[in-house]
Amino acid sequence: MDTFDLLDSIQMGESSKVQFKTRVLNANSIGAEMVAFSNTKGGVLIVGVDDKTGNIKGLSFKELQDTNELLANAASNNVKAPINIYTETIRVENQNVLVAHVSEGTSKPHMDNNGIIWVKNGSDKRKVVTKEEIVRILQGDGNIFAEKAIVKGTTINDIDHEFFQEFILAKTKKNWNNPPLQFFLILVCPKKEKST
Repeated sequence: MDTFDLLDSIQMGESSKVQFKTRVLNANSIGAEMVAFSNTKGGVLIVGVDDKTGNIKGLSFKELQDTNELLANAASNNVKAPINIYTETIRVENQNVLVAHVSEGTSKPHMDNNGIIWVKNGSDKRKVVTKEEIVRILQGDGNIFAEKAIVKGTTINDIDHEFFQEFILAKTKKNWNNPPLQFFLILVCPKKEKST
């Protein structure tokens, strides 16, 4: 990000991808912000800008060092699974502003230290509270697939044989009035991992 990009981001205000902070002093709080970015589409934290007015407040050299350290520690210790962030200092209007880039997570859902899953909701964040939304996050990240999810309490007798035959016909162009038992066993009995 260069000075012009930074000024443009400030001019446009906060959004699902941009968050302003005058100062960052609390690892738990900023960890929750990082969790929300990681569970959504990623984003940037711009430190040294007033989130109410968009005025550039800047950071001293010591504040830059302390903030960089706090952000790196929060990304490692206050986000579960930990994330990597990229930070840069940009000089604008004779002030130093710290920009922290948070990528979309690869191990969703990420959680804060309290086990809370956060997502971006406009320029704010919100808690994920339903199991269905957690499943959607897992599916969206490719960590779980509906067609591979085990449905507890089911047996081979719960399979709709007519529907299954129609499915096989549509996929293979073969009409099997009595599909081999191994087809049903594949659906009901997941493969066991080999131990090494």
